[in-house]
Amino acid sequence: MSAFNPTSILLFEKKTTYNLFPFSIMHPSWELRVGALTLYEKWLMHFPAAKLSFHGRPLQSNSFRERHGLKHEAIVGNVLALQANVVPDTETMFSLKQTVEEHPGESLVFMQEDSIVGVYVPAQPDVQHSSDALTAATTEFAKCVEVRVTTLQHLWDALTINAKQIGQDLALMQSKLRDVEIPSFVHTCGSNEIVCETQPTLLPGVVLDSTSGPIVFGNNATVMHNSVIMGPAFIGDNCTIKSGAKIYPECTFGPWCKVGGELENTIFQAYSNKQHDGFMGHSFISEWVNIGADTNTSDLKNNYGNVRVVMGQHTIDTGRMFLGFLCGDHTKTAINTQLNTGTLCGVSSNIFTTHFPPKYIPSFSWGGSEHSEPYSIDKALETAARVMSRRKKTMLSIEETILRREYESQTSNF
Repeated sequence: MSAFNPTSILLFEKKTTYNLFPFSIMHPSWELRVGALTLYEKWLMHFPAAKLSFHGRPLQSNSFRERHGLKHEAIVGNVLALQANVVPDTETMFSLKQTVEEHPGESLVFMQEDSIVGVYVPAQPDVQHSSDALTAATTEFAKCVEVRVTTLQHLWDALTINAKQIGQDLALMQSKLRDVEIPSFVHTCGSNEIVCETQPTLLPGVVLDSTSGPIVFGNNATVMHNSVIMGPAFIGDNCTIKSGAKIYPECTFGPWCKVGGELENTIFQAYSNKQHDGFMGHSFISEWVNIGADTNTSDLKNNYGNVRVVMGQHTIDTGRMFLGFLCGDHTKTAINTQLNTGTLCGVSSNIFTTHFPPKYIPSFSWGGSEHSEPYSIDKALETAARVMSRRKKTMLSIEETILRREYESQTSNF
């Protein structure tokens, strides 16, 4: 029985990437954060010696590589190629390992519900694979095998598994975590872990409640006076939890986020702010978003029925009772904004209506109402660059290209 030991991992996007809207406008699927880590970071933690390669939409893929300083890697050795929306959780890893070890030395096509989710090719002397050949592999390999893997079919699926992923990511990160030192003026309760990469700044009156799950801090986090954090929760690098915040279970905040008010089962990808009072539940917020004071999201219909979302020209029954706001990069909400259950918003919109905006807000909406004018692309880019500079980031030319193309594709919606 051969060991499951990939030396090259290729993550590839399929055409269903649009289902991860609006995150997918600016980002490749493998960059999505669920739990404490992004999908590609999880694979690196599982196989630290493996070379990680990517194959997806050219603009988003190249933007990702440039932002993270990554180069194209040769695909050699034992090659594992998987859809980028596959989550390497306990079930996925067990199924892949068991399947490969039951078919030693064989090239395999992984199938789930009649769809190809990946391939595995054992090492072949002097063979270097191309990403195109591997992602298109449907007939090249004779052996098709059934696997059970976790996939993110839509953006809201990340919210469903976020609690479990925080716990599993804690196990992956265990070697670099240590117990948080609890000052006398901070109250803790619960029996789950409260851990960190570096000691967070905890100010008087903070409550850390690990009754329902662990609380994990990255580096240099700050929790201000009288805030309550209930696990499972992940507070990323350089995050600030503002005074009096109420962080209910199943929340994740990526690096450089500022968070206040009341939140539940919500993911902030990175670099986004919600500094003031207002409720946000069962929501996904991408990067460089600013949520204005007293912005409130509805995440439950009055009839307690399934939430439906409007995605472009399509209406989708999510099968969920709870779903709030799914927000793309660089979008802003004004003070006292009210958001309906299952609202989707694209990139670089400004929402400032005095009533509920529609459930689908296209990119570059100026106002967020059904009769909004488009937000000037030049002004949007100017604002985005100014916001990013506050975090010592510079907008890349390829990011500007993505935004300009999104603007061109959306002008027909106004």
